[in-house]
Amino acid sequence: MKKFFLSIIFSVIFVLPALADAQSAGFYIKTFDFYASLGKNKVLTVQETIDVEFLENRHGIYRSLPTGFYATRFDGEQYRDMAYTEDYRSVSTKGDKHHTEYSDDVFNIIIGDENKTIVGPHTYTITYKCVLYDDRINVSDFFYYSPLGPFWETNIEQFNFRIDFEEPMPSDIQFELYSGEYSSVDNELNVEYYYNQDSIWGRATKIPENSGISIFCELPEGYFAHAKKVTPFWMYFFGILCLASCLIALYFIITTGHKAPVQTVEFYPPNKISAAEVGFIIDNEANDSDLMALYPEWAHKGYIEIKESKKNVISFAKIRELPDDAPDYQKILFKKTFNRAKDFTLKNVSTSYVSELENAKDKLEESFEEDRALYEHELLSRALLFICSLFFTLFLCFSSPVSLFENFYLFLLVIPYYVLGKLLNKSFYTKYFKKAKPLLKVLGMIALCALFAFFSYKVFDDTEFHLPHIVIYVLCGIYLLVCLFNRRIIKRTDYNVEVTGKLLGLKEFIKTAEMPRLKELMDEDPSYYYNIFPYAMVFGLADKWANKFTNIQVEAPAWYKTPNPARVFSVMDFNRSFQTEVTKSISAAIASTRPSKSSGGGSRGGFSGGGGGGGGGGSW
Repeated sequence: MKKFFLSIIFSVIFVLPALADAQSAGFYIKTFDFYASLGKNKVLTVQETIDVEFLENRHGIYRSLPTGFYATRFDGEQYRDMAYTEDYRSVSTKGDKHHTEYSDDVFNIIIGDENKTIVGPHTYTITYKCVLYDDRINVSDFFYYSPLGPFWETNIEQFNFRIDFEEPMPSDIQFELYSGEYSSVDNELNVEYYYNQDSIWGRATKIPENSGISIFCELPEGYFAHAKKVTPFWMYFFGILCLASCLIALYFIITTGHKAPVQTVEFYPPNKISAAEVGFIIDNEANDSDLMALYPEWAHKGYIEIKESKKNVISFAKIRELPDDAPDYQKILFKKTFNRAKDFTLKNVSTSYVSELENAKDKLEESFEEDRALYEHELLSRALLFICSLFFTLFLCFSSPVSLFENFYLFLLVIPYYVLGKLLNKSFYTKYFKKAKPLLKVLGMIALCALFAFFSYKVFDDTEFHLPHIVIYVLCGIYLLVCLFNRRIIKRTDYNVEVTGKLLGLKEFIKTAEMPRLKELMDEDPSYYYNIFPYAMVFGLADKWANKFTNIQVEAPAWYKTPNPARVFSVMDFNRSFQTEVTKSISAAIASTRPSKSSGGGSRGGFSGGGGGGGGGGSW
C-alpha cells in the first residue's frame, strides 16, 4: 500500500506536469541519442536518433540549428567577445521526407510529409555535418558545442550523447559542461558525464522543455590544423573598387581648374535675368521664394496689379497677359495664378496651385541649359561620391572574418560621411553668396570631421576585420578626403562666372548703397526702388533695401492699390505688408498644402548562444 501511494505522489509531482507540457506541444521525446565524431578539420559528423511519441496528429518534427554563436576568447592581450559561424551540410533523414531552409540565422530541417499525419510512436534518424570555422586566435584552440540545444518545445525523458575525437586530446584537457535553461553556467540537469583523451559521453533524464547541454574544451593551438576560414574574396573585391573609385575622384579633384568670378560695380540686374532666375543662381535650386519674387516684378512691368485691403491682406489682379517670349516657368505660374479667381489671395493656394508651382520650378531649372548652363561635371561629382560611398559600404559589410554580412551595421557609419559630402557639394553653389563667415565655417568643419573621426575610430576599434585595423583607417581617410573635397570636381561655366560677378556687384550695392547715389538713380528712374525690390527679396535684403529709402521720397506705384489713397505712402509699410503676406503667409500656405513624405526603417538579427550546434525543435 505504501508503494502504491508513493507511486501516485511521484506521478502527481513529475509525470503529470510532463504530460501536460507534452500535450501542449503535441508530442514528447522518449529517448534522444546524439552521436558525433569531430575531425581535425573541425567538422562534426552528427547522427541524432530521436524516439518521439505524438499525442495528436502531426506531420512530423522540425530541427532548428543556429548558424553562429558567441564565445569569450583570450587573444594574448585581452579577453574579447568573438562571433563564430557554422555551416550544415549532407543532411539526410533515414526513411522520412525532409527539406531545409534558412530563416533568421537558423538552419531548419523540416521532416515529414505534408500529405500525411502521424500519431503515436515514431523514430527519426537525422545525420548531417556541422562545419565549425577557424577560431582566429593564435593562442589556443577550443571546442564549444551543444549536443542538446535549449530550444526544444517539449520535454525529453532521456538524453544520451557521445562525441569521439579523431585526434586524441591532451591528457590534461580542460573540460567543462553546462546544463539547464538558456545561458546557464551550472550543471542544473545533473548530467552524468565522462571523458578521456578520445571521447566525451554522458546521459541525462527528465529534461524539461527549453533546457540544453553544452560542453567546452580548451585545446592546444594547432589542434584543428585545417579548420575552414571565411573567404575574404568579396572584401578584397569591393575594397579594390573602393580604392580605385576614390583615387579617380581625387584625380578629378586635383586636376579640375576653376575660374573665380570678378565682382563688378552694378546698379541694375543683369540683362534679361529675372529675380526668380537670380534666386536659382544663388543656390542652384528652385525655391518657392524665388518664384514669389515674380509677383512684384510682374507688377513693376505692368502685367498685374497688387491690392492691399483694409485688413492688410494683399491680392493680385491680372491686367494683361505675359508676352509670347516669356519663359515657360513664368507662363505656368501666371496661368495658374489667374486661371479661375479674378483676384489671387492666400485662399487660392490649393493642391493644384502647388502642383503647378512644382512644374514651374522644374521649368526654371531647365532654363539653365546649353548656352546658359551654370556648371560642368555635376553628374560626375554626384556619381563619384555615390560610387565611392557604395563601394566603401560594401567593403565594410563584407570585411568580417565571421560571415559575409556580419559587419552590415557599419553601413550606418558611412551615412554621415555621404551626407557631409552632399552638403559640401551644395555649399559649392552658394560659395559666393554665403552668409556664414569663412573662419566659423572652417572651425565648424574641423570640429565635425574630428567628431566623425573619433566616432569611426571607436567603432572600428571594437570591430573585427579580415584586414589589420590600420588598413581600414587608411581607406576610411581616403574616402573622407573624397567627401570633403568632392565639390571641387564641379566647375563653373564661363557664363556662370560672368553673371555671378555682376550679381555680387548688385548685392554689394544693395547692402552698401549711400543716399546721394540712390537719389541720383531715383532722379534718373523714379521707379528704381521697385525695379530692384524683387532682387533684394531673393538676396534676403528686402528690409535693408527698404531702410535705405526712409529719408528718400518714393512715390506709390500705380500698380499698388491701398484702401486709403490719402494715406502717406511708406516703403517700409509696403515692404512689411508684402513680405508678411507673400514671403511668409503664402509660402507657409504652400508648405502646408504640399504633401508630406514618409520614410521607413529596417532591422537586423543576431547569433544564438550556448556554443555551436544545439538549437532546438518542435512538431508541425
